[in-house]
Amino acid sequence: MANEIQAIEKMIRQQTEQQQLFINSVSQMMTNNNSKFQIVENNLSEVQKDIKDIKENEELENDKYNRLNKLKASKVEETVANTNEVIKQELYRQITRAIKEKFNLSSLPKIKKKDEQECESFIENFKFNINNASISACRKFIKEFDKIIGTDSVQRAKYIIYDYEKCLNMMDKSYKEEFENHYKYTELKAFLNN
Repeated sequence: MANEIQAIEKMIRQQTEQQQLFINSVSQMMTNNNSKFQIVENNLSEVQKDIKDIKENEELENDKYNRLNKLKASKVEETVANTNEVIKQELYRQITRAIKEKFNLSSLPKIKKKDEQECESFIENFKFNINNASISACRKFIKEFDKIIGTDSVQRAKYIIYDYEKCLNMMDKSYKEEFENHYKYTELKAFLNN
């Protein structure tokens, strides 16, 4: 009987060792799988971040870009609806330059999808500097004065004077006097009176 008990104890020890080996092997496999799972999970997380980054930094499609341009144009029109095209061009340049600076763009079509709503809001709330636009426009008209003086283009001179005076009326008083008394303006007016 003692031999039988020893044989049973030996058999139990062997089974326990085999079970322990099996448990160790399963535990090792689980540890390896968890490591592999963690690596896959980390890679998946990185890929998701990359996809999000790509989507956010994607440039606007043409139709959305065109919509922003129309919004800019309507902002200019609502600000100075009954003025000359030179003033409108100056205001359009102002808002375009401000958008490029705000969103750090080399050109407007490079605006990102993620910035579309913010850009739209920026345009809607933009405050133009009418005085600067008027000054720039008057300077352009002054260059036109040279081309007209000495020609027979009386009609063109009348249009230029008319637009120039519109710009003068939009200017701050501190600048207005300088442009009202500009020698080329007075020279062109004298040309028209002859």
